[in-house]
Amino acid sequence: MFDVGLPVHFLIDAARRAGEAEGQTVMIRQKGDPDRGTITLLLNGLDGQVQVLTQQRDFDGNLAWINPLRDSSLPESESETYLHRLAKRDPDAWILEVEDRLSRNPFSFL
Repeated sequence: MFDVGLPVHFLIDAARRAGEAEGQTVMIRQKGDPDRGTITLLLNGLDGQVQVLTQQRDFDGNLAWINPLRDSSLPESESETYLHRLAKRDPDAWILEVEDRLSRNPFSFL
């Protein structure tokens, strides 16, 4: 795992490079606070379905990912409503879209 004290933008850069090395396309849809913003992932399986995962820390400070929506995957158009609400509610949040037929989380490569 990685150091939780690192600025978020360093973690995102590392995950982008790691994901791209695995054949993923990782795009930043919203830049958040470079040091402390939360991260939300849109895992696009390129089949019209997506998963939304949000960063969360456990009691030990380890990074975990939760699905804030009730469905494990949903049509891409339905995820957009959630992402627009998130962007308005939390301008410090980072939103990344990952295109990968296997819907892998690029942070798992770190």
